[in-house]
Amino acid sequence: ILCGLCVRVCETAATSAIATTQRGRKREVGAPFGDVPPDCIGCTACAQVCPTGHIVYSEEDGVRTIWGKRFEMLRCQKCGAPFMTVEQRDLLLKTRDLDAGYYELCPSCKRQRTAETMADVVLKTHPHFVPKPLGGSDMRWSGGACPDLRRAGEGVPETPSRKAVRA
Repeated sequence: ILCGLCVRVCETAATSAIATTQRGRKREVGAPFGDVPPDCIGCTACAQVCPTGHIVYSEEDGVRTIWGKRFEMLRCQKCGAPFMTVEQRDLLLKTRDLDAGYYELCPSCKRQRTAETMADVVLKTHPHFVPKPLGGSDMRWSGGACPDLRRAGEGVPETPSRKAVRA
């Protein structure tokens, strides 16, 4: 359909490695002169946004292939899963204000580490904060004896809008 979403996402998120080429019925998306795009970093943003699935890529044995170009993948230091190309990390290190250590873990392991950190903070801040087992319709947290944790509405001053809702 030649919607151009892939070209726009590559311009915005990456390196403008692809463009529309030719005119009229010969119009297509790709690198200039039909070559392998030299600026492609293998991020797959173009393939992710393509509504027709025309842009394909493959990942095998820690190597990603897209637009006829092969990219070595970085592996997560925790789980070992490949998650990003070396070229993508290098571009992000140059353009983002993040430490190189940020790119050592895959997104899944980063989420897990963040959840563990947040749980640790909550437990240190509110030692009596113990979640009830999930399941069933009652998904409230038990606050135990910690005075900082109140049930919804307790200690909140009555306002005209609260009175109207209760009436």
